[in-house]
Amino acid sequence: MTNYTELSGKPNEFIAMTGLSVDEFNSLLFYFKKAECESKFTIAGKERRNKHAVYSNSPIKCSADRLLFILIYMKQYMTQAAIGQLFGISQPKADMFIHYLTPLLSAALNESGYSPCRNMENINEYKSGYLLS
Repeated sequence: MTNYTELSGKPNEFIAMTGLSVDEFNSLLFYFKKAECESKFTIAGKERRNKHAVYSNSPIKCSADRLLFILIYMKQYMTQAAIGQLFGISQPKADMFIHYLTPLLSAALNESGYSPCRNMENINEYKSGYLLS
């Protein structure tokens, strides 16, 4: 099963799988955790009634592994069955995680300033498609 601890020890493979260096990943992780805590929905897509919590039986327990999961999915664009196999979960669970984590990744990218440029008027403010800090 793929996880952050294992993959972060292999910097070249980490970049190849996620498109980010370990340092870039770690800076994005702060914003991703914040987006998780502020999420108004559960992984099942229902409106959250209680504060965010990760259950002990969750197949992907830590925020770093969840961010790794969605980044690998977005970069590699694997089938749900393949990404599920990589993380040791079923295809239906992978589908649930993809639908839950995609808006969280988007929120984290927007908050961190790493979101891709979306209009030509502001293209000079960007370098390689990412906002300069």
